[in-house]
This record gives sequence, structure tokens and C-alpha cells, in this order.
Amino acid sequence: MTLAFKADLVRLLHIKENATLQSLFDHVSFALEDEISSLPADEQQWFPRFSTIVDLVEALDGIKGAPAVRFALLCMYQLGRWIL
Repeated sequence: MTLAFKADLVRLLHIKENATLQSLFDHVSFALEDEISSLPADEQQWFPRFSTIVDLVEALDGIKGAPAVRFALLCMYQLGRWIL
């Protein structure tokens, strides 16, 4: 993933002692899974399977749906930085 904020995002994702931050990540993960599962089957193939946001970040390179997911990750990252 060629995101300018990837390294900082990964650091945020590994902060376990902030309950508000973890809640944000859990909610975003659930929302992304829900949105992707509501797409037609052929469009669901544009996205990697993931169980955590960390998995999603690591699986993004070269997938068709990457631009949409990157935008969602940017929003999540900005909210995460604000929470800290």
C-alpha cells in the first residue's frame, strides 16, 4: 500500500490501551465488512477478506477496490489521530 500515512496508521492500530481508539477500529471494521458483504458477488471480489483492520491494510496492494478502502482508512486514521 502506498499510503503516506501507512506507518502511522499501523502504529495506531497497535495501541491497545486506548478503549476509544479500539472501539473506533472495531466499528470501522464491522462497517466495512457489512458494506462489502452488501455488494453484488462480483464486486465483493474487488476486496480482500479480512478479520481486522491490520489484515485489511496488509492486503490492499494491487486490489481493484483499493481506492475506496484507502479513502475509508484515511478517514479512520484522521479520527484516530484526533482521539489521541
